[in-house]
Amino acid sequence: MSATRLSDLQNNSETGNVYLYSRFIKSLRIILPLAVLGIVGILFLWPQLTKIETVPLTQQDVKALKQAETENRLLNPVFTTVTVDGKPVSVTAASARQSKSNDDQIFLTQPFATMADNGNQLELKASTGVYNQNQKILNLSDGVEIKDGKNNVLTTRTMTADMNNNIARSNTEATLTTDIAVISGQSVTIDQLSQKTIFHGPARAVITK
Repeated sequence: MSATRLSDLQNNSETGNVYLYSRFIKSLRIILPLAVLGIVGILFLWPQLTKIETVPLTQQDVKALKQAETENRLLNPVFTTVTVDGKPVSVTAASARQSKSNDDQIFLTQPFATMADNGNQLELKASTGVYNQNQKILNLSDGVEIKDGKNNVLTTRTMTADMNNNIARSNTEATLTTDIAVISGQSVTIDQLSQKTIFHGPARAVITK
């Protein structure tokens, strides 16, 4: 019984080896032609590959790369400074973005600024704004609203506030609403130093009281 079993195991082993060898030969019949085709393909493409040259970046490429640079962003930033006569000025926002290409330019969302002088404080707000830290100039746009300490409210589309000299100007139509009147004009200048608000162009005033 034992001799027979050992003989059967030997026969089964030889049969398995023959089967594996046969499969290996069949796989070589597929792999070798594919490898040969790959080598031939590289030989055909080699002249084209050697002709590839690097081209210097164009100005548009450089500009695109600069725009893609990481930008500094801040949440709830606060910028403080003083006017030429030492009066405090504050600029805040929901968020600020500073581009690496120009450190002075700060792009603001929901900017809010205060300009105080002789007890009369101006509050400026808008949807968007650009603040130049070096020149201390704040450009406001989209829903600009200015309110003073007496609750007089001026609305306009755009406004440029010179924070250093306490002067704000708008070249777009503006409307001032007070307790006794509504005044509108084609443009307006607010001078905190002289405590004057001047409407330019055809102006209109409606007395409400």
